[in-house]
Amino acid sequence: MSKKNLKQKQELAEKQSHRTIRRALQVILFINLLFVLFSLAATDIELPIMGGHLKFIPFEKLFVFEKVVENFAADSLISGYVSREAASISGESPHSINAIAEQKIFMNPDKNGFYALDNFFRALVNDGEHSTIHIAHYGDSQLEGDRITSQLRTKLQARFGGSGYGYMPLTDIASPISYERNSSANWTKYNVFSKKLKRGENYGLSGAAFKFAYSINNDNSPESGKSENDTLQENNIDTEKTLRHYTSANVSYKFNTNRNFDKAYLLFGRVKTNVSLKIFGDDNESIFNGNLYSSEAYRNSRFNKLDIPVSAINKKISIKIAGDNTTSFYGMYLDGANKIQVDNYSIRGHSGEGLNLLDEDFVKLQLRYIDTRLIILQFGGNSVPYVLNTRQRDYMEKMYSRIIEKFRILMPGASILIVGVGDMAKSFNGVYKSYPGLTVVRDALKMAALKWNCAFWDLYETMGGENSILKWANRGLAAKDGHFTLGGERVIANELADHIIREYENYKKRNDIQ
Repeated sequence: MSKKNLKQKQELAEKQSHRTIRRALQVILFINLLFVLFSLAATDIELPIMGGHLKFIPFEKLFVFEKVVENFAADSLISGYVSREAASISGESPHSINAIAEQKIFMNPDKNGFYALDNFFRALVNDGEHSTIHIAHYGDSQLEGDRITSQLRTKLQARFGGSGYGYMPLTDIASPISYERNSSANWTKYNVFSKKLKRGENYGLSGAAFKFAYSINNDNSPESGKSENDTLQENNIDTEKTLRHYTSANVSYKFNTNRNFDKAYLLFGRVKTNVSLKIFGDDNESIFNGNLYSSEAYRNSRFNKLDIPVSAINKKISIKIAGDNTTSFYGMYLDGANKIQVDNYSIRGHSGEGLNLLDEDFVKLQLRYIDTRLIILQFGGNSVPYVLNTRQRDYMEKMYSRIIEKFRILMPGASILIVGVGDMAKSFNGVYKSYPGLTVVRDALKMAALKWNCAFWDLYETMGGENSILKWANRGLAAKDGHFTLGGERVIANELADHIIREYENYKKRNDIQ
């Protein structure tokens, strides 16, 4: 074959190859154009012959390209936290952390030589040997069921002494992780956020109050104002299909025998008429059986405390209440004889703002029995999805300032620690990344804390900052929405406790305390 013929054959082959490529590109372009047209017309097309559906990306999202900045530093931070938490469990000394970094994450501000946590530390030194010093841990669903708080309690009691569970609700949405609670369905938890009491009625220090009813709907919502006999006489309808009837309200608690306690007490409001109360310990041994109305003190006082003998309580305590159901109950407390107690005061969905409904005089009545010297406020997560820009920061800062100011009035001798909101992610066009307004809420909390000379823990930076939640989720320590798993709760509680303990050691050095 001549060189001329060979060249012609090569040129022909190249032309054919180019035509094939052009046709392939045309087919690809045509198919993509069809996808665009389908996206304009409908995103879900049923296939009647083959069965099933074809789904297409909506047209408005076709040309939106999201990019997530991967947070490599968070991996290193998490490894350090997990290592410290493991060392804490085994009894080893905690690994050291960068002191400069710690000051940016945990702030205990100094105002004229007085540090934000000094009141709490002074109480530990001066009063902890002969009384129980309470820490009130307020928060939302991140804490419910004694989550995080239980680990914080364990760590602080191991360091400072103390025992027991502290505050225990009579009923709640979430089951506790540190003990077992069984409540009859006719209890209702009223709170300062989602199910409020009638005007003029008071909440407990927890922000909640508990009442029972004799009849409830099948959806477990109490029928207020109806007695058992009233509902049974409604013969015009088949009441048993719509209502459930009770002769009393019951709640029982079962405990881990490793958690000892020296004091047990039930808190309640004024008793207006007969209220029968029965309390049983292990093996159903009767501990108390009486009528609260027989006590003149209970009839006259807005807030009351019933001390319960603990000699017959090791693994279980049961309570049965009947009679007047207008009395408000404020929960059980199981404490040690002295040292530290950490109370879990959680309300799902709460921003914290409802705590402004706490009555000053009524809280002071409770503080006679619950010596609270440190308040931890852990809110913000429920506000994050609704904050879109920095213009809302001032509003948020004022809101949190009002909450802090409220507690300054309620407990002027207590220290306050604000826990900043942790990282949270949401799917944006199919890609998970941190909420855009998260740092706005964090900054608002920080500004309010420093304005009122409160301690502040930056949980967002502790986790690693932007998109760090994705790393925590990958490690099985949290969900992408920001809620920690049991493993993540232990890590976070350990870090918070370590910060408090380190500040306590600094307090002792400043004041030359051995």
